[in-house]
Amino acid sequence: MWNSLGHGFTPALASISRNIFRKFKLVVRYFEIQRSAAGLNGVAASAGVTSQTFYDVNLTDSVGLNTAGGVAVTIPNTGASFNVNLTAAISKLASPPASGGASTSFTTNSVGSATVSVNHDASSVTFQISDGAGWTVMSGQLNGPSHASPSGLLDWQCMTYDTTVSIARYGTVQEIQSIDQANQISKTRTDAGGRTLESYDTLKQEILGRI
Repeated sequence: MWNSLGHGFTPALASISRNIFRKFKLVVRYFEIQRSAAGLNGVAASAGVTSQTFYDVNLTDSVGLNTAGGVAVTIPNTGASFNVNLTAAISKLASPPASGGASTSFTTNSVGSATVSVNHDASSVTFQISDGAGWTVMSGQLNGPSHASPSGLLDWQCMTYDTTVSIARYGTVQEIQSIDQANQISKTRTDAGGRTLESYDTLKQEILGRI
């Protein structure tokens, strides 16, 4: 860190730097502990229960969770490994609501991101996909490694945020839609301040009136 004159550290900056360094060391220790989790890297599985989360910050680059090869996962309590991917989820997300999707796909200008979480014995594999703006557009559960179709979709819901509708006395408002795996759609309508005005379940019954 340099002062505005480019003459090096001032006493105040030196103090700030020492504090930042201390925090940095704490962060490093945290990740070292995470790497030495039970069942991984030589640590006995009996030392605890380990869940793992895998991140992919670009779902258009043909690397990681958006490829058929996916990401290799070691199951902590057995040492066995398998690969997990989001190709089925991404394909479903791109399909229309009538097919359980949200007509959402990713481009170089809106790459999308995702996380996959695997519990200690890989009996639960959950995921979340976000669009380029960081909004969650899909979440659900994948088939685990013991399934005949690992990484296939077990259950899911998709979200859309781009629909607008007109409400008397309020004008044009945003309609957030949630599409489930049975192609059923629930809707929430909000004003510019994010306040919910109307909400409808999958049977199109109003469950919350205007405030």
